[in-house]
Amino acid sequence: WVSGTSSLKGWLHESIPGDGHDPSWRYRMPCIRLVDRFEGLVMKFSVIHPTARVKPTGSFPAGWLGACQQWEKACANPSDVEYIVVVHESRISEFWEFFTAKLRVGFAWPKWGRFTIVVNHLRDCVVDQCNEGMKAASGELIIGAMDDLFAPEGWDAKLSALCPDTSKSISLHCLTGSARDNEIFNPACCTKVLFDLMGPISPEYESMFVDNEYTLQFPRLGKVIETGLMFEHRH
Repeated sequence: WVSGTSSLKGWLHESIPGDGHDPSWRYRMPCIRLVDRFEGLVMKFSVIHPTARVKPTGSFPAGWLGACQQWEKACANPSDVEYIVVVHESRISEFWEFFTAKLRVGFAWPKWGRFTIVVNHLRDCVVDQCNEGMKAASGELIIGAMDDLFAPEGWDAKLSALCPDTSKSISLHCLTGSARDNEIFNPACCTKVLFDLMGPISPEYESMFVDNEYTLQFPRLGKVIETGLMFEHRH
C-alpha cells in the first residue's frame, strides 16, 4: 500500500518516470492505496470504476478522470466514500503517465475518504475488472461506476437515506434512461452483504449481458428498493 495524503510527495518522487528511480513496482502491485484518511476503517460506500479510457480520447477529454471528478463533485459526503479505479495491466503504463502528468500541473487531489488503484492481471474485460475491484472494497454499500456514467447530485446521501440498514441483503435499483430501466440494474448498487452473498461475477460473461445477471440475482437474493435516481450514461 501507499497510504495517506502525507505520503503523496514521496510517492510521486519514487514513481514518476525519469527521476532516477525504478517505477516498475507500480506495474507489478495488484493494489495501491493512494489516499486513506481513515486508516483502513470500513467506509459507507465503495465506488468500483473499471476503466478502459486511461488517457484522454475525443469524446472523453479527461479520460477516466472526468467521471471520477464528476462523481466527487456530485457527492454530498466524499469522505465517506472509497473510490476504486481498476486498470488492466496492459494499460497501466499509460494510466500512470496520464495520472502523474495531471498531478505535476496541480491537479486537485480527490477528496475521497479512500482512493485506490487496482491492477487487473486477469482477462481484459469488465467482468474481471469488477471482480478484482470487489476484492479491495470494504464499503457498506457498493455501486459501480464507468468512464461514461455520471452521477446525480447528492447520489450518496439519497442512496443512504433509502437504505439506512446496510446489514441486510438489499439492492438499490437506479435508472439511466434505458428502454430496459424497469428490469436491468445499471449501475449495479447493493449492500456489501448482498454482493458477498452473490459472489464474483461468472467468468462465462465478458461484458455484454452481465447486467442480466444482476437482474436475476438481486431480486432472488434480497430486497429491491426502487430509488428513482437517474444516472447519465453517455455512450
